[in-house]
Amino acid sequence: MLRRDRNHPSVVLWSIGNEIPNQLDRDGYKMAKELIDICHAEDPTRPATSACDQSATSSRNGFMDQLDIMGYNYIDRLYNTQTYVPEHVRFPKRLMLGTETGTAIHYWLGVRNNDYVIGEFIWTGIDYLGESGTYPRRGMGRGSLISRDAEARILPAGGILARRSRVAAYRFGGAGAGGGAGARRTGAARRPRRPGLADLPGAGGRGACGPGLERGGGRLDDGAGGDQLR
Repeated sequence: MLRRDRNHPSVVLWSIGNEIPNQLDRDGYKMAKELIDICHAEDPTRPATSACDQSATSSRNGFMDQLDIMGYNYIDRLYNTQTYVPEHVRFPKRLMLGTETGTAIHYWLGVRNNDYVIGEFIWTGIDYLGESGTYPRRGMGRGSLISRDAEARILPAGGILARRSRVAAYRFGGAGAGGGAGARRTGAARRPRRPGLADLPGAGGRGACGPGLERGGGRLDDGAGGDQLR
Protein backbone atom coordinates (compact mmCIF):
# COMPACT_ATOMS: atom_id res chain seq x y z
CA MET A 1 0.00 0.00 0.00
CA LEU A 2 2.77 2.43 0.90
CA ARG A 3 4.66 1.73 -2.31
CA ARG A 4 1.52 2.07 -4.36
CA ASP A 5 0.43 5.42 -2.95
CA ARG A 6 3.60 7.16 -1.78
CA ASN A 7 3.76 9.30 -4.93
CA HIS A 8 0.22 10.59 -4.54
CA PRO A 9 0.28 14.28 -3.52
CA SER A 10 -2.95 13.83 -1.56
CA VAL A 11 -1.19 11.61 1.00
CA VAL A 12 0.07 13.79 3.85
CA LEU A 13 0.88 11.14 6.46
CA TRP A 14 0.51 7.43 7.16
CA SER A 15 -1.38 5.67 9.91
CA ILE A 16 -0.47 2.29 11.39
CA GLY A 17 -3.98 1.69 12.67
CA ASN A 18 -7.23 2.96 14.12
CA GLU A 19 -8.14 2.10 17.71
CA ILE A 20 -6.01 -1.04 17.62
CA PRO A 21 -6.02 -3.19 20.79
CA ASN A 22 -2.21 -3.27 20.92
CA GLN A 23 -2.19 0.27 22.28
CA LEU A 24 -3.22 -1.22 25.64
CA ASP A 25 -0.53 -3.92 25.75
CA ARG A 26 2.57 -3.49 27.85
CA ASP A 27 4.69 -4.46 24.86
CA GLY A 28 2.41 -2.86 22.26
CA TYR A 29 5.05 -0.22 21.65
CA LYS A 30 7.20 -2.89 20.00
CA MET A 31 4.62 -3.47 17.27
CA ALA A 32 4.10 0.27 16.93
CA LYS A 33 7.83 0.80 16.42
CA GLU A 34 8.02 -2.01 13.87
CA LEU A 35 5.18 -0.55 11.82
CA ILE A 36 6.45 3.02 12.08
CA ASP A 37 9.89 1.84 10.93
CA ILE A 38 8.27 0.22 7.88
CA CYS A 39 6.51 3.49 7.06
CA HIS A 40 9.80 5.40 7.33
CA ALA A 41 11.68 2.84 5.22
CA GLU A 42 9.08 2.88 2.45
CA ASP A 43 8.48 6.62 2.56
CA PRO A 44 11.00 8.77 4.45
CA THR A 45 9.23 11.96 3.30
CA ARG A 46 6.07 11.65 5.39
CA PRO A 47 5.34 11.26 9.12
CA ALA A 48 3.28 8.42 10.56
CA THR A 49 0.67 8.30 13.31
CA SER A 50 -1.96 6.05 14.84
CA ALA A 51 -5.51 6.87 15.89
CA CYS A 52 -5.55 6.15 19.63
CA ASP A 53 -8.84 5.99 21.49
CA GLN A 54 -7.13 4.83 24.71
CA SER A 55 -4.56 7.60 24.99
CA ALA A 56 -4.77 7.67 28.78
CA THR A 57 -2.92 4.34 28.59
CA SER A 58 -1.11 4.48 25.27
CA SER A 59 0.51 7.83 26.10
CA ARG A 60 2.05 6.24 29.19
CA ASN A 61 3.09 2.76 28.08
CA GLY A 62 5.41 3.83 25.25
CA PHE A 63 2.99 3.19 22.39
CA MET A 64 2.45 6.83 21.42
CA ASP A 65 6.14 7.60 21.94
CA GLN A 66 6.81 5.74 18.69
CA LEU A 67 4.54 8.03 16.63
CA ASP A 68 5.80 11.01 14.67
CA ILE A 69 2.51 12.78 15.37
CA MET A 70 0.40 11.84 18.37
CA GLY A 71 -3.08 10.82 17.21
CA TYR A 72 -6.07 11.26 19.53
CA ASN A 73 -9.59 9.94 19.08
CA TYR A 74 -12.08 12.01 21.11
CA ILE A 75 -9.61 13.82 23.31
CA ASP A 76 -12.51 15.40 25.21
CA ARG A 77 -13.20 12.06 26.85
CA LEU A 78 -10.13 12.83 28.95
CA TYR A 79 -10.12 16.60 29.22
CA ASN A 80 -13.59 17.81 28.22
CA THR A 81 -13.41 21.20 26.50
CA GLN A 82 -9.74 21.67 27.37
CA THR A 83 -9.02 19.12 24.65
CA TYR A 84 -5.28 19.07 23.87
CA VAL A 85 -3.98 21.65 26.35
CA PRO A 86 -3.26 19.22 29.24
CA GLU A 87 -1.51 16.84 26.83
CA HIS A 88 0.68 19.68 25.58
CA VAL A 89 1.78 20.27 29.16
CA ARG A 90 2.89 16.64 29.31
CA PHE A 91 4.43 16.63 25.82
CA PRO A 92 5.48 20.22 25.04
CA LYS A 93 7.60 19.30 22.00
CA ARG A 94 5.15 16.94 20.28
CA LEU A 95 2.76 17.61 17.39
CA MET A 96 -0.80 16.38 17.86
CA LEU A 97 -3.68 15.47 15.59
CA GLY A 98 -7.36 14.87 16.16
CA THR A 99 -7.48 11.57 14.29
CA GLU A 100 -11.17 11.27 15.12
CA THR A 101 -13.35 14.01 16.56
CA GLY A 102 -17.00 15.02 16.67
CA THR A 103 -19.12 17.94 15.60
CA ALA A 104 -18.87 19.86 18.90
CA ILE A 105 -17.27 23.30 18.58
CA HIS A 106 -14.61 22.63 21.24
CA TYR A 107 -12.92 20.16 18.91
CA TRP A 108 -12.38 22.86 16.29
CA LEU A 109 -11.31 25.41 18.90
CA GLY A 110 -8.72 22.93 20.12
CA VAL A 111 -7.23 22.98 16.63
CA ARG A 112 -7.63 26.68 15.91
CA ASN A 113 -6.23 27.91 19.21
CA ASN A 114 -3.22 25.61 19.49
CA ASP A 115 -0.51 25.66 16.84
CA TYR A 116 0.83 22.28 17.97
CA VAL A 117 -2.42 20.63 16.81
CA ILE A 118 -2.15 20.21 13.04
CA GLY A 119 -5.80 19.41 12.29
CA GLU A 120 -8.66 16.98 12.81
CA PHE A 121 -10.76 14.35 11.07
CA ILE A 122 -14.43 14.81 11.97
CA TRP A 123 -16.55 11.67 12.35
CA THR A 124 -18.21 12.41 10.08
CA GLY A 125 -18.36 15.68 8.18
CA ILE A 126 -20.41 14.46 5.21
CA ASP A 127 -23.57 12.54 4.38
CA TYR A 128 -22.42 8.98 3.66
CA LEU A 129 -23.34 5.35 4.16
CA GLY A 130 -22.72 4.84 7.84
CA GLU A 131 -23.12 6.37 11.28
CA SER A 132 -23.00 10.14 11.00
CA GLY A 133 -24.06 11.55 14.35
CA THR A 134 -26.04 14.75 13.91
CA TYR A 135 -25.68 14.74 10.12
CA PRO A 136 -28.16 12.99 7.78
CA ARG A 137 -27.67 9.28 8.28
CA ARG A 138 -27.79 6.56 5.63
CA GLY A 139 -27.19 3.15 7.16
CA MET A 140 -28.77 -0.18 7.99
CA GLY A 141 -30.95 1.51 10.58
CA ARG A 142 -32.64 3.40 7.71
CA GLY A 143 -33.61 0.30 5.73
CA SER A 144 -32.26 -1.62 2.77
CA LEU A 145 -29.27 -0.21 0.90
CA ILE A 146 -29.39 -2.62 -2.04
CA SER A 147 -31.27 -2.36 -5.32
CA ARG A 148 -34.23 -4.53 -6.25
CA ASP A 149 -32.09 -6.48 -8.75
CA ALA A 150 -29.44 -7.13 -6.11
CA GLU A 151 -32.12 -8.22 -3.67
CA ALA A 152 -33.47 -10.75 -6.15
CA ARG A 153 -29.98 -12.22 -6.61
CA ILE A 154 -29.10 -12.33 -2.92
CA LEU A 155 -32.34 -13.22 -1.14
CA PRO A 156 -34.90 -15.93 -1.98
CA ALA A 157 -38.53 -15.07 -2.63
CA GLY A 158 -40.33 -14.38 0.61
CA GLY A 159 -37.07 -13.45 2.35
CA ILE A 160 -36.48 -10.82 4.98
CA LEU A 161 -36.94 -7.82 2.66
CA ALA A 162 -40.24 -9.19 1.40
CA ARG A 163 -41.43 -9.52 4.99
CA ARG A 164 -40.27 -5.98 5.73
CA SER A 165 -42.17 -4.80 2.66
CA ARG A 166 -45.36 -6.35 4.02
CA VAL A 167 -44.75 -4.64 7.35
CA ALA A 168 -44.34 -1.33 5.55
CA ALA A 169 -47.57 -1.81 3.64
CA TYR A 170 -49.38 -2.66 6.88
CA ARG A 171 -48.01 0.29 8.79
CA PHE A 172 -48.22 2.95 6.09
CA GLY A 173 -51.16 1.74 4.03
CA GLY A 174 -49.07 1.02 0.93
CA ALA A 175 -49.87 -1.50 -1.78
CA GLY A 176 -46.73 -3.60 -1.38
CA ALA A 177 -46.61 -7.36 -0.92
CA GLY A 178 -49.41 -8.45 1.35
CA GLY A 179 -50.82 -4.93 1.66
CA GLY A 180 -53.86 -3.27 0.24
CA ALA A 181 -56.13 -0.30 0.37
CA GLY A 182 -57.62 -1.56 3.61
CA ALA A 183 -54.34 -1.97 5.48
CA ARG A 184 -54.52 -0.43 8.95
CA ARG A 185 -52.37 2.64 9.62
CA THR A 186 -50.63 2.85 12.98
CA GLY A 187 -49.67 6.51 12.75
CA ALA A 188 -51.14 9.66 11.27
CA ALA A 189 -48.05 10.54 9.26
CA ARG A 190 -44.38 9.68 8.88
CA ARG A 191 -41.76 11.96 10.34
CA PRO A 192 -40.32 14.37 7.77
CA ARG A 193 -37.14 13.05 6.17
CA ARG A 194 -33.97 15.01 6.93
CA PRO A 195 -32.19 16.41 3.87
CA GLY A 196 -29.23 14.53 2.40
CA LEU A 197 -27.39 13.97 -0.86
CA ALA A 198 -30.63 13.06 -2.59
CA ASP A 199 -31.77 16.67 -2.18
CA LEU A 200 -28.81 18.23 -3.97
CA PRO A 201 -29.53 19.97 -7.29
CA GLY A 202 -29.48 17.48 -10.14
CA ALA A 203 -29.98 14.47 -7.89
CA GLY A 204 -33.41 13.85 -9.42
CA GLY A 205 -34.87 12.75 -6.10
CA ARG A 206 -32.72 9.62 -6.00
CA GLY A 207 -31.90 8.30 -2.56
CA ALA A 208 -28.92 6.33 -1.34
CA CYS A 209 -30.31 2.96 -2.37
CA GLY A 210 -28.97 2.99 -5.91
CA PRO A 211 -29.98 4.08 -9.43
CA GLY A 212 -33.57 3.76 -10.48
CA LEU A 213 -35.01 3.88 -6.97
CA GLU A 214 -37.29 6.87 -6.66
CA ARG A 215 -38.71 8.19 -3.44
CA GLY A 216 -42.45 7.56 -3.19
CA GLY A 217 -45.11 7.87 -0.54
CA GLY A 218 -43.63 5.93 2.32
CA ARG A 219 -41.54 3.64 0.12
CA LEU A 220 -38.87 3.52 -2.58
CA ASP A 221 -40.27 2.56 -5.96
CA ASP A 222 -38.12 0.76 -8.54
CA GLY A 223 -40.46 1.74 -11.36
CA ALA A 224 -41.87 -1.79 -11.69
CA GLY A 225 -44.35 -1.70 -8.86
CA GLY A 226 -41.88 -2.93 -6.19
CA ASP A 227 -41.12 -1.08 -3.04
CA GLN A 228 -38.44 -1.00 -0.37
CA LEU A 229 -38.15 0.45 3.05
CA ARG A 230 -35.95 3.49 3.43
